Amino acid sequence: MSRRFSYGKGDQIMKRLWVIVVLLPLAIAAGCATRGERVPTDIEAVTTHDFNATDLQIIGGQAVKKLFKITDEQEVFPLAGRPVMYVARIRNLTDEHIDTTMISEYVETKVSESGKVRLVDRSAGGDEALEELQFQQGAFVDPTTTKNLGKILGADYLLVGSLSNLVAKAGARKGQYFLFTLTLVNVETNEAWKSQVEIQKVSKRGWFGW
Repeated sequence: MSRRFSYGKGDQIMKRLWVIVVLLPLAIAAGCATRGERVPTDIEAVTTHDFNATDLQIIGGQAVKKLFKITDEQEVFPLAGRPVMYVARIRNLTDEHIDTTMISEYVETKVSESGKVRLVDRSAGGDEALEELQFQQGAFVDPTTTKNLGKILGADYLLVGSLSNLVAKAGARKGQYFLFTLTLVNVETNEAWKSQVEIQKVSKRGWFGW
C-alpha cells in the first residue's frame, strides 16, 4: 500500500517564509532602481547644501555681467578694437571638492559671448596649437603652408577668479555662504577691477546626520 507524503501546517509556513526571504531582496532592489529624467538646465534639478550646477550658472553669468558693466561705466577698454584677454583657471578656496575647470570654462564662454574682447588660450588646446606650430617648422611639412613663429597674441588683460566659502552650524541648522570674485587686471599697468557674486544656503540636519 502506497503512502502519500503531505505537508503539515508547519511545513507550509516554512515554505512561505522561504519564498518571502528569496523574493523580498529582489523586490527591494527593483524598488530602489535608479531612474533618471531630463530636465531644463535653467532650473535647480536637485536642491543641495553643496555647490551645484545652478550655483555655477548664477556666479558665472552674473559675475561676468557685473564686471563688463563696470568696465563700460569706467571706459576701461579702448573704443577702437577689442583687447586681448586671458582667462586663468578659477581657484577653489572652499573646503569642498569642486572642479573649477568647469567654472573657468563657463566664465570663459560668457566672456567670449559678450563680444567685447578677444581670447587667447593657455590651456591644453593652446599647448596643442603650439606643438602643431613647432611641428610645422620641421622637414615633413610643405614650407609654403607653414605658419610663422612669433605671432601669438600677448594678452592685454588677465582675468582671474576665486571661489571661497564660510560654513556655520547652529543646532540642526547649517548655513553655507559662497563668495565668487572675478578680478580683471591690466597686464601693462597692473590696474585692477573686481566683481563679486554671493550665494547663501541653509539646510536642516537629516536623521542620519549632514
